[in-house]
Amino acid sequence: MAPARAGGSTRCARRGGRGLRRSDGRTTVRLHAGREPAVPGAVGSQLFPDTPAITAVRNAIGRAPGRERVMPLTGPTGGPPATVPLVWATSLAVDLPSASGYESALPTDTADLWRYVAGESLARIRRNQIRFAFGPYFTQGMRMELLGRLGVAAVLTEPNVSFSEEQLQAWRLRETYRGRDGVVFEVLDRPFRAFLVDRAVRVDDTDQALGRVVEADFDARREVIVEDAVNARDGSTGPTEPAAAGEVRWRTDTPDKLRLEVRSEAPAWLVVLDSWDPGWSASIDGRATDLVRANHNFRAVRVPAGTSTVRMSYLPPGLVLGAVISGVTVALIAIVLAVPPVRRYARRRSASRKQRERDGADVRADHSDHDNTEALVSAANPPAGK
Repeated sequence: MAPARAGGSTRCARRGGRGLRRSDGRTTVRLHAGREPAVPGAVGSQLFPDTPAITAVRNAIGRAPGRERVMPLTGPTGGPPATVPLVWATSLAVDLPSASGYESALPTDTADLWRYVAGESLARIRRNQIRFAFGPYFTQGMRMELLGRLGVAAVLTEPNVSFSEEQLQAWRLRETYRGRDGVVFEVLDRPFRAFLVDRAVRVDDTDQALGRVVEADFDARREVIVEDAVNARDGSTGPTEPAAAGEVRWRTDTPDKLRLEVRSEAPAWLVVLDSWDPGWSASIDGRATDLVRANHNFRAVRVPAGTSTVRMSYLPPGLVLGAVISGVTVALIAIVLAVPPVRRYARRRSASRKQRERDGADVRADHSDHDNTEALVSAANPPAGK
């Protein structure tokens, strides 16, 4: 049995069908077939305690809110799952934001970006679009120099992986940990997950944006590539301004809501290296603002000088319309189901009313006959003395 492993190198063996033990003899996870977990209600950190490699990754990507991402890298032999750290959705178990994994509903543009990082050419990507599930596995042939501009702060791989000093300098990587559970490299040349830039360059479509973002001279800390945005320049020529002066602080960081406090000495672009999607919207100090697609598949908003609070929230496209349609449908079904009982009730009420009217008419007729009889009797028997 080859289980998914957080650290990458630790090998597990099955012991009598009761659990998994590491090759060093320490129990990491014990699985009980057909029974509840050994620790009901235990959190992930209790079931999957951090190894030194995972701790090194956490130190590199920072703490929440505003954590960056880790890139799992396969060993020299490649191929899942034996040589892939954080294989598939294992990163969820140890609560690490991963740039890899398995996704069956990944937008094509996101897949295109990571396919290029994995080593494919732009021509091949544009010629062969993925229309099915995307499960990337990154090898040592990937374009490591692009990681920093894509929000990746650390690389996690197996202990038998090593790079030369020349490679580390070219890729701007620094080894921070090496042990039996993996090797961790920190990405040094990166702008962090949310940052400010002064310069925005407008392109016509996502293909142009991807082509520009992966160019060697693109500096994500100084310019942002946007589509159809105001206050942006056409093309990429001209001098590059210094990085925008300011500060970005994370306050809220959940899958569908972000809140950041921004201080900028001049109007600037706030770039967030999270995936763009039509369902995302933004506001500045409570007022709605445009959220533009940036650097091929990330997000950006134009912020004013001074201090402001930027919020981003996600609402799936069509959710409101779907809710309205569902509500109308439920109402129509309720009406259709209610019509027959209402009609039966109305008929019963009508029949009962008519019956009461007939009974009332009979009673009035009886009273009239009685009165007439008394009158005839009185006429036939006049009082004495008359």
